[in-house]
Amino acid sequence: MEKLSAVLTSLSELTSHSDDDQIDRLNRRYTTFLLVVFAILVSTKQYVGDPITCWVPAQFTDNHEQYTNKVCWVSNTYYLPFDRRKIPEEEELRQKICYYQWIPMILITEAVLFYIPCILWAMLNKRSGLNLKGLVEAGVSWQQTQVIEARDRMLRYMVHHVDMYLTSRRPSESGCWARIKKTLVKKCIFIFGTSYGNYLSYTYLSIKLLYIANSVGQIFMLSVFLGTDYHVFGINVVLGLLRGDDWQASIRFPRVTLCDFEVRTLGNVHRHTVQCVLPINLFNEKIFVFIWFWFVFVAMVTIASFLQWLYRTVHNSNAYVIAELMAFDRIARETTNMTSKFTGQYLGQDGVFLTRIIAINSGHLVSAELLGALWEMYMHQQGIGGADGDVSSGGGEDGDVSGGGGEDGDVSGGGGGGGGEDGDVSGGGGGGEDGDVSGGGGGGEDGDVSSGGDICCNAGASDCITGDFSDDGYGFSGVSDLNNVSSGDGDDDNDDND
Repeated sequence: MEKLSAVLTSLSELTSHSDDDQIDRLNRRYTTFLLVVFAILVSTKQYVGDPITCWVPAQFTDNHEQYTNKVCWVSNTYYLPFDRRKIPEEEELRQKICYYQWIPMILITEAVLFYIPCILWAMLNKRSGLNLKGLVEAGVSWQQTQVIEARDRMLRYMVHHVDMYLTSRRPSESGCWARIKKTLVKKCIFIFGTSYGNYLSYTYLSIKLLYIANSVGQIFMLSVFLGTDYHVFGINVVLGLLRGDDWQASIRFPRVTLCDFEVRTLGNVHRHTVQCVLPINLFNEKIFVFIWFWFVFVAMVTIASFLQWLYRTVHNSNAYVIAELMAFDRIARETTNMTSKFTGQYLGQDGVFLTRIIAINSGHLVSAELLGALWEMYMHQQGIGGADGDVSSGGGEDGDVSGGGGEDGDVSGGGGGGGGEDGDVSGGGGGGEDGDVSGGGGGGEDGDVSSGGDICCNAGASDCITGDFSDDGYGFSGVSDLNNVSSGDGDDDNDDND
C-alpha cells in the first residue's frame, strides 16, 4: 500500500500544473475533458441502450433476434448504398464498418495522448533543478496576500531560487572554446541545456511542438481507425450543407448497414444476410464532426502560440525586461543601458522565460516585483549603484556608498563630502575594520544602505547602524535607532583613520 500511495502521489504531482500557458491548458485540460465526456456518453449508449437492431426473417424467434443483434455487433457490418441493388460477392469490395465497437477506447486513447506532453513537461522541467510549479504558486500567494512580511518572505523565496538556477550552472566565460559555444548558442536554437541558460525555454518549445503534432496527427490517425478520409471530414460536411445535401445519408457514419452471419443447424450451415440499423452512429457522427472542428481549432491556436513563444525566445528580450521594470518604476530611464547586460549575461533566455510564465499564471505585478528584485541583486553583485540603498563602488545616487577600498573589506572615503539624498553616505573619513564603512559626512534621509557590515557616520563613533544583509539584498536586520548616528568628531584613539 505504501508503494501504491507513493506512485499515486507522484502521479498527482505530475498531473497538477500551473507552469504553462492558456493554450497548453486548452490542450491538456479542456480537450482531455471533452474527450472523456464523449467517451462516457458513447459507452452509456453502447452498454445501457441498444447499439444495434437488425431486421430478421419472420421465422426467427426472440432468442434468434437477440443472437442476430449481438453477432452482428461483434462481427462488424458493411455499408451498401440503396441505389446499388446487388451485394458484392467479394468481401474485399464491401465497405466494412469496423470501428463503432471501439469508439469509447478511441476517445480515451485520444484523451491520454493529449495529456502526455503535459506529463513530459513536468518531468523535464523538474530535471532542471528548479521548482517551477513552486515559483508560480509562490507568485499566486504573493498576489493574494496583503501581509507585507508574508510578501517579503515569498519574494525572497522566489528571488533566491531563480538566482540559484541562473548562476549555479553558468559556464566559464573565459577561453576560446567558451566563446565559441556562446556564439553557437546565440546563432543556433538546436544547442541548448542548463549550462547554456536556455534549457527551460527550448524544452518548452519542444513541448509546444508535441502539442501541435498531437492535435494534427490525431486527425490523420482517426482516418486510419475509422477507415475513412476523416482528415477532410469537416470540409466535406460544410460543403455538403452548402449544397443542401441530406445529412441523413452519411457514408462515414452510416445508420443502416448489412450483416452476414452463418448459423449451423443439424450439421447444415445456413447463411443469412440481414439489414441492421446503428442508432449509435447518429451520436458518433455528431461527436466526430465536433471533434474535427475542435482539433483544427486547437491545432491552429497551438501553432500560433508556438510561433509567438519562438519569437519571444530567439528575439532580443531586453525590450520586454525594460518595459516590465519601467512599468512599475523599478528603474530610471537613464539606467536602461545596463539592462542589456542584465538580460543577456544574467537572466538569459531561461530567466526571461521564467518571468513570462510567472506573469501568465500569477500576474504582471508579481513578475515585475521579481524582475526588480533580481535587478537590484544584479546591480549589487556588479558593485554598481542602484536605487534606494544599493552599494556603489564609484559613487552614484539615491543611497550609494562612495569611496576607495581599505583593508578587511573596508570602504574608506577619499574626500570630504556631505550627506546625499535618500540615505547616501559620502566618504570623508578613513576606513574602519571588518567591513565597516566610515564617512565624515552626515547621512541622508529615509534610505537603506546595502552594505556588508556596520555603517558609521564618523570613524570613531560608537553608535552604528548594524546591517545584516543576505545575498538577496533585502533591508536591515536589527537596525538601531537612526538618531544614534553621530556626525561629530571621533574619539581620540581613532583619529588615525583620517
